[in-house]
Amino acid sequence: RAQFEWQGSPVVVSKRLTSMGICYSVRSRADEHVASSKPVYAVPGQDLTTAERFSYLAVSWGCCATALQDCSVGNSRPTELHWDVAEARLESSNNDIAVRVESRSSSGSNSEALAQVLPPLPGHARERLDQREQPELCVLCLTELAGEHLGVCVRADGRRACPHYFHISCLRRVEGCYCPQCRTRFMRRQALPSIAEKPAAWGRLVALSGTEFLDVKDVSTALKAMLPLSPDTVDTLVSTWWPHWSRRRLLRTRELTKVFATIQHLLPNLPSEAFSLEARVCAMPNRHIKVPGTLCGCGKVHVLRGDRVQRGPAWSGRNDDGGEGQLGTAVRVDESIGIVLVRWDRAPEEAFVHRYAWPSDPSFHEVSHAPFEDCPRDVRALQAATALSSAAAECVLLKSNYSLDAALAFCSDPNKSTSENTLRAPVTLFQRVRVLPDVTHLQNWFDLTPCCRCVGCSAQVQWTAHAERHVGREGYLVGTHSCNDTVQLEFTGRCHCQIWFPRLAVTPVYDPDTATQPRFSRNTRVLCKIGNGWWPGVVSSVWWREPGWRERPTAPYSVRLDDGRNVYAPRDSDAVVRASPESGT
Repeated sequence: RAQFEWQGSPVVVSKRLTSMGICYSVRSRADEHVASSKPVYAVPGQDLTTAERFSYLAVSWGCCATALQDCSVGNSRPTELHWDVAEARLESSNNDIAVRVESRSSSGSNSEALAQVLPPLPGHARERLDQREQPELCVLCLTELAGEHLGVCVRADGRRACPHYFHISCLRRVEGCYCPQCRTRFMRRQALPSIAEKPAAWGRLVALSGTEFLDVKDVSTALKAMLPLSPDTVDTLVSTWWPHWSRRRLLRTRELTKVFATIQHLLPNLPSEAFSLEARVCAMPNRHIKVPGTLCGCGKVHVLRGDRVQRGPAWSGRNDDGGEGQLGTAVRVDESIGIVLVRWDRAPEEAFVHRYAWPSDPSFHEVSHAPFEDCPRDVRALQAATALSSAAAECVLLKSNYSLDAALAFCSDPNKSTSENTLRAPVTLFQRVRVLPDVTHLQNWFDLTPCCRCVGCSAQVQWTAHAERHVGREGYLVGTHSCNDTVQLEFTGRCHCQIWFPRLAVTPVYDPDTATQPRFSRNTRVLCKIGNGWWPGVVSSVWWREPGWRERPTAPYSVRLDDGRNVYAPRDSDAVVRASPESGT
């Protein structure tokens, strides 16, 4: 407490501990009015008993922003508290600081507090007001920990394996079972519960001891990850608030409601974890940006399998692509050595794939990204004249040796069939396919698809914005339904969505994993290597995959063993599956 003279009247500045922290108060002894700043914690400054100046950490009213301000009582400074004795009001020259005015009667009973908030902050001001605040970062993505849901590494008994915090979405992408920061072995990745909804579970996971008791270090480390404040600020806040939370050295989990009441105005608003993860998986499965050809935050332009490409700024392949303006698809990618393998749409069959450099500098890319919805100019011209799909128009151009005039003559010949089913290659189960880039055709096929009348059937299709976002993309055909002639696709590369499409909406594409025909045919007797032994069975299907395999290659065989089990062979090799002596081969 310190006493000063302000405009000829005695003014007393004091600080008191409240449920929200420390509150600085200014009292006028003349009329017993009291004005208080919003409860804040004082940054160590000059002693109030010996100097008029003091520093404090002001928390803006109604948001989690913080600002470090130097204020004075009785001195004219850019940011100062003005005590108006006549109006019994404490004002601030800085609009980022909110104040509260309280009135106290002569009898000592408190009247209802009058909340006076200065002009509200705009939306962008909800960020930290003091740029010197440097919150803790997630070591995996180098963004603020407080911006997303948190996760920790736990042992088999449920106790913490180490004291480190990460974004749970980042932690779930870590390969292996060692903490990425301290390399401690863990058994499970656990999302940190909400302190508001599950304080007991939060406390048990925060405590390194695994008990219901938390020490200052446990709480401070957790709040550094949860709050958008610098570590030093959090340490100071915890040491100040601790006497209010607990009178002991250790804090019980049942006392965490006091902790939440203290910090709730500082906690950032986070979406539900399920929504956050769904958006991250759909848009950025590998933490890379969704739009092909756009610079990533890591400074690179990433290419994924299934991306459409064209000639790049450093093109040196002559006519590998079939000519200027032609398109291809990335079928193999290895960014670690800067190589991408491309299959061009109009490359000769014997050419297979071509290898191109993909260095870190985009200006040296031999190929560059093309939009998923792009088509060659002659295909679009033929479509405009005939209303064919791009896949059917490409087939007609192939028959006409890529002569547009010959293709138009072919389509005008009444003796030639130009139906989609006649011109296009059929699609089969487990094949790699691409959704056609023809939005109008897709909308028509969706609209013409009848509703399936099967009880409990999931093969219901309708045109949606979600389906439109996958136009031109590649995936695997993992399901078919004959009632309404639809197919189920599991996309790869930039998302892993599973969507039902009309059968005509997709077309088969080149897949290097299935380019070689397997050695055995259906119903062939084989031996499968399982564990340390060989088990006899019969090939029930040539090519096999299951929903959820994502980037995993299609298996060459599905085998039904003699004991009734169904297994699949991951590759066509004698080390995995071989002919049975009973087959006679």
